[in-house]
Amino acid sequence: MQSFGLHYLPITFSLLVIITFIISYAMSAAFGDVSILFPYISDLGTLAPESCVFGQLLNLCSFLGCLCIYCWYGHQIERLENMGSPRSHFIFARVTLAFGLTAGLGLSVVGNFQETSVLTVHLIGALMTFGFGTLYTIMVSHTSRAHLDSPKWLRTLRVSLAVTCSVAFVAMFLFAGLTRKGINLPHKWEPGEKVITLIFRKIMYISACMLHAPWPNPCRISVTILCYLNDSCVLTLWFLVITSIYWVAYFDFFT
Repeated sequence: MQSFGLHYLPITFSLLVIITFIISYAMSAAFGDVSILFPYISDLGTLAPESCVFGQLLNLCSFLGCLCIYCWYGHQIERLENMGSPRSHFIFARVTLAFGLTAGLGLSVVGNFQETSVLTVHLIGALMTFGFGTLYTIMVSHTSRAHLDSPKWLRTLRVSLAVTCSVAFVAMFLFAGLTRKGINLPHKWEPGEKVITLIFRKIMYISACMLHAPWPNPCRISVTILCYLNDSCVLTLWFLVITSIYWVAYFDFFT
């Protein structure tokens, strides 16, 4: 696994996701289609021509994300075989893979079905990405704790961040629902209208980026810095979490 340089794959994926949102934001803001400060990520890909670029790039991100998830699965299976693990651990690994691939597919659905055109499908894609992405991080954290015998500090870190992301996920959707209830919100809005939702997005960003901190690799640090440059793009969170867990998996493998 080491000979193919798979550790460059999540770096490419993370950078592509961030670049996708930066390009979409720049186009949307230039055409005056969204608010300059903290726009919703879905609003960036709602109107043409930015929606075309947004959808195409998210398709590429979805493919790379699924590839990263499958690489983690292959690493996990290899570790389980070397440890002589029971059959139930392999079944759990396959379920984890299915959840992760569902989250990756959801990213493509979100990018290709705009909220103003096919809202139901767009929301289903968002639930696939956010919901199954959160479950995926929880399951990988459990695998690290119960199946792979990772170091105690590493298990604690993963579990803590998974819990933080889960709480922020629930809170974000709760306040987003309350914000939209009975209100027809435009693409261009005042920051005070959605401030609570954005606070929980920020919490999720911090918890995701913290996964990079214990390993001072310049490439990982650069990905973390770029994440903060595009603070309002909540989709970056989930796949930074997946990418970060993939990095930690390589930490286990090399040690």
